[in-house]
Amino acid sequence: MIKDDDNKEQYYAEFVVSDATPDRDGDIVEQDFILDNFMRNPVCLWGHDTKQPAIGVWESIKTDGQRTIGVLRFSKANALGMQMYHQVAEGTIRAVSISFVPHEKQEIKDENGRITGWRYKRNELLEISLVNIPANANALLVDTPSSRDMDINEIACVVAKMLGLDLEMKGATQYLDLPLDMERDWNADAARARLAKWASSDGSGDKDKMDWPKYRKGFAWWDDENPENFGSYKLPYADIVDGELTAIWRGVVAVMGAILGARGGADIPEADRRKVYEHMVKYYKKAEKEPPPFKTLETDEITERLMRVEQRLDTISARIEALTTKQNVKPAKRVGYTLDELVRALKQGGEI
Repeated sequence: MIKDDDNKEQYYAEFVVSDATPDRDGDIVEQDFILDNFMRNPVCLWGHDTKQPAIGVWESIKTDGQRTIGVLRFSKANALGMQMYHQVAEGTIRAVSISFVPHEKQEIKDENGRITGWRYKRNELLEISLVNIPANANALLVDTPSSRDMDINEIACVVAKMLGLDLEMKGATQYLDLPLDMERDWNADAARARLAKWASSDGSGDKDKMDWPKYRKGFAWWDDENPENFGSYKLPYADIVDGELTAIWRGVVAVMGAILGARGGADIPEADRRKVYEHMVKYYKKAEKEPPPFKTLETDEITERLMRVEQRLDTISARIEALTTKQNVKPAKRVGYTLDELVRALKQGGEI
């Protein structure tokens, strides 16, 4: 149960959980994880010790077929969980390790026919632990840990998750740590066209052939109310280079300029501007560039955008109410938040 106790600060870190390169034992773990059971109990342990309480939970697990990224939320109720957070933050612990059950495996042989390891496939993920030394040398911290308050989108997603529903709110897309091309020119319209062809099942780019979650990976912001509409995806920053989704430096700079007010700014919620900014900052760091400072909007701009916030307020509150009504459950009894509390959270600071 999530308790509203005036202290909703959470502690996070992002890791490469696994990738498809040979580990120290010569084995390769295909990134085709079976996650159904894991996501019902996505615990993080210390050193694979199942006898000790979990030190956190994995809020999300995403894979692109070559590597798998996980976002860990540390337990505030577990003293060891808080110790792990501080050690990750200071850099004395930086690695993770997975436990899994492979449903298929095949031998890996060298040029002389000797078995050098195993290739594991259809892997059922059991748990992910923080460790001192991982079997996979690439299973390391991606991003510096952070502490922050849960915003209304995250609260709404938690409500849906507790009710057994799948709800992904509009907003800034997840950082994918894409390869970064520093030299390529940027043409947003041409990039959109190539992204559409790449994400469509037959390479046509046609709307009815589109894998929309795949298409979304090339953008910094999307609107889930019309997920099958090209216009719902804004702020492109990636392109297809030699068949691979790649962040383009000039595209990153263009997105950063838009959310800071260039060329009329970006028509997205004010709360999401900061999230998109932080998303792009990670690519600035990857490029070893100094990001421009974040700028808040002037009063007139805030007033104009608050009008759009009010419109979204009605939509989101109605969706949350519909979710709870569908399950015949009162949120206050299940997760500690009433609908009125969620609505008040929406209104505070214009966060949606």
